[in-house]
Amino acid sequence: MADTFYKIVHLAGIFNRFQVLGLQNVTRYNPAIFAANHVGSAGPTSVVLSVPIRFYPWVIGEMTDPQRAPLYLYDDFIHPALHLDGRFGMLLAHMLAPISINLLKGLGGITVDRNRGGINEAFHQSLTRLEEGKNLLIFPEDNRQEPDPITGFRPFLGGFIWLTQMYLKSTGRTLPIYPMAVYLPKKTLVIGKEIQVDFCGERKKEIQRYTRLIREKVTEIYESLAGEPLKR
Repeated sequence: MADTFYKIVHLAGIFNRFQVLGLQNVTRYNPAIFAANHVGSAGPTSVVLSVPIRFYPWVIGEMTDPQRAPLYLYDDFIHPALHLDGRFGMLLAHMLAPISINLLKGLGGITVDRNRGGINEAFHQSLTRLEEGKNLLIFPEDNRQEPDPITGFRPFLGGFIWLTQMYLKSTGRTLPIYPMAVYLPKKTLVIGKEIQVDFCGERKKEIQRYTRLIREKVTEIYESLAGEPLKR
């Protein structure tokens, strides 16, 4: 049922798709992790509607909680994107929240609730999906941090990288991570070449090292779409 719903959503977005480049870099469709910049609500929406790959997206806990979703929608989308505030903005947020929650659940979203101790369950569900040959879609920016004034990227969280080691231990096989960048001005997204994770030191340091690498690759792709290195 979830796969059918995902296909319907993908087809429904035919007139609002981004140009997709770099599909030739995807040498293994199942399973893999795809990591992209968020760009507010535009990033997840454009990837799901545009990329012809079935993803299971990580979803922030607030977006699947009926009590917290309206405020999160207001802060993340309604106020910054629609420029609506006050009572009317919050009313719209409360109207859209149930629709958004059902949509994310219908897409097979995996809830990652950092504020309420839901990380272990998220990793368990993610590993199960990977063992089934599914692809994960992750937007690793930390919404609690300030965005970079040039790229708009927030600092990346890299805990998801540990899934590569969990998958290796479970199956004996490696798990690629594909960096991906969404560039709104050109309505284009690009999938970069796979990154193979090979831990050769202490867990925390290796996660930090690969987090930096993934962020660098996403930034490189983003800058290539902008046409030149972005000045800092």
